[in-house]
Amino acid sequence: MINLPDKRYQIYTIEKRKVNNYAHINYKNNYYSVPYIFMGEELIIKSNDNILKIYKDGEQVAIHQISTKKGEFFYKGRNILTTGKPRKTFGWFSWQKAQELGEFGQEGP
Repeated sequence: MINLPDKRYQIYTIEKRKVNNYAHINYKNNYYSVPYIFMGEELIIKSNDNILKIYKDGEQVAIHQISTKKGEFFYKGRNILTTGKPRKTFGWFSWQKAQELGEFGQEGP
């Protein structure tokens, strides 16, 4: 008889999401940051209800722990613009928030 695997098999839901003008995707009524260079693009997300993995052309570009809160924005420092003037499509809100958070930003939950 064969032994069971050491790790439990992970089942992910795979979906497409469009990145908004604030460099975030919406998932379960929250907003999770992605690198701002993907604004307006459609990305693939994989979720197991604990972790949200975000991909572009098969390469992972962001990962977040999924929150049970609603209507929140979750940032990763490397995903937001922290210097220079805001791009027209980036939006004032994200640029202003990036300035408040500083170089490393606020990690998600």
